Amino acid sequence: MNPSDQAPANSNYNPSFFDSSAPVQEAPINGGDWSFRMGYTPTYYGLSLKKESVPVHPDDAGFLSGSTVVRVGSGIDWLSFDLGIQRNFHVNGWAGVTPKVGFDADLSLLSVQGQNNNGSRSMLYEFKRFNGDTRPASQASFVYDKFAPGIFTPVPFIGADFRNGDWTLSTELGFAYKDLTREYGWNRFAEEEKYGSFDEWCFSPRPAIGLSYAPDEKTSLGVFGSYEWYTTSFGKVIGIKLMLLFQRSF
Repeated sequence: MNPSDQAPANSNYNPSFFDSSAPVQEAPINGGDWSFRMGYTPTYYGLSLKKESVPVHPDDAGFLSGSTVVRVGSGIDWLSFDLGIQRNFHVNGWAGVTPKVGFDADLSLLSVQGQNNNGSRSMLYEFKRFNGDTRPASQASFVYDKFAPGIFTPVPFIGADFRNGDWTLSTELGFAYKDLTREYGWNRFAEEEKYGSFDEWCFSPRPAIGLSYAPDEKTSLGVFGSYEWYTTSFGKVIGIKLMLLFQRSF
């Protein structure tokens, strides 16, 4: 036997290391691509909150008594947007299927809306006259209760895209960490005066599903839906989000 054909004494001998003709195992993940996404995401908030009682304002104690119960109802946050980035992985043997990870930043402007002189706002706000106050509206005492999500919500996520031609079905599981605020009190002479408030950071899983169309290799336009739920000290909150997303790979 030619000495050069003998295997080394080392028991970890690997023929492919010495023989260039031996097959080389292909890596399971063959690269991937990054993409940026942004969109408009109106969100319905279903609120099951505890009732709060607002007593008579100190300046009205001479002719009003008792208290008035407030509880803001469900509504829609029309001022919600999304900015995000994701990484898709190309797995050998997974034709048309690409796992992904990413990060979304939910942005809501609901909490920074201005208040009208009559105390009214868009949804997620309750405004009513104090019990027993018969004065004209311009002089009467009112109470309010308002709810809003925080301006910024971080949402890391995992998921997978299933592509068939120009169309892609996407499934995602996000993990939202949201700031939820509630404030209630008096509204007198078109000015709010806080009596009580809550401000709590809450966690929720966020499953989502969507369908996208790709007019070219780098661009896609999609419609997604997601669901989230939170339990706070002041009640329960669910969020149902419609996401109209533009996505561009780079």
